[in-house]
Amino acid sequence: MKKIIICVLSLSIVLVGAFSVAALSNNSDLLTTEKQTDISTQPGSSELNKPIDVKKLNTQKQNIFNNILNCTDYYDSASGTFETTFVDNSPVTISYDVNIPEQISSQIVKGANIDFDILCKDGLLIEANNKSRNYIENRLIPQYDQTKRIKQTAPINEEVSLQKYYNYDKTDVSKERVRKNAAGEMEFYYKTDLTNASMAATSINPQNLVFGFMSEFDSWKVANVEEYLGRQVIVITGKTADSEYASKLRVDVFEMKFDIKTGILLDFKGCLSDGTLTHYLTTSELEVDGKDTTLYKEIGERVTSIINSYENAR
Repeated sequence: MKKIIICVLSLSIVLVGAFSVAALSNNSDLLTTEKQTDISTQPGSSELNKPIDVKKLNTQKQNIFNNILNCTDYYDSASGTFETTFVDNSPVTISYDVNIPEQISSQIVKGANIDFDILCKDGLLIEANNKSRNYIENRLIPQYDQTKRIKQTAPINEEVSLQKYYNYDKTDVSKERVRKNAAGEMEFYYKTDLTNASMAATSINPQNLVFGFMSEFDSWKVANVEEYLGRQVIVITGKTADSEYASKLRVDVFEMKFDIKTGILLDFKGCLSDGTLTHYLTTSELEVDGKDTTLYKEIGERVTSIINSYENAR
């Protein structure tokens, strides 16, 4: 059994939710037949890119893998909503707004068992538990430097040459995101999550799932190109290469849909070999690089309201 070692490239604060399983439905045909789809002729697709050759995409796996791992280099701000089973033992909805250059973020996390507001502004991270009516306040260690961040505009299937500091640098072996050590064990190197939105990161910075399901290139393929929420996505299907990881998550086969402009994960389905759905992530709203000039003020007002409300309740 292959052992996986996970390493961290740099320090970041992470709020970790326990992985859980929800057997919700049967879907035995996840591994979609590979084909090329002309999405430019589909309704509502006038803003999408021209059709992409799926066969060519399957020759660009290294680029796709690298660039999805670096997806926070492909957008400055994002807002959206998704539902997932990757947080609690029942479906959880996460609504988020993040702005990387301004280093602000807002996350609203709601489920049957949890209800959180998680806010980041001016190096302060507030996690408010609306069920227990208390909050935790943490100071973030500054790690963002605009002069060292290179905003990418190429689609995630293209090779990106200017990748330094926050980015994966193929010329520096010390920054290889995946490599094997002398014992043949695989090592994963995480980079700092500049979104400061650890719950939403399952979608907008999906390093965990990409390392877990896509590190073995022979185990997955690009099956299709589709439209999702008015955006062009690549559909990746495969089998979980690592038996320990498959057993932990109860995912033998999977399907993932990534926005081709940013690498954001918009949809995930994980199933047992018999087709039972055990994990999912479904995005219902997404806006990238919108011009929201009020977010900083709104977060500040919510932080003040939470502190005042919960302090007065003590």
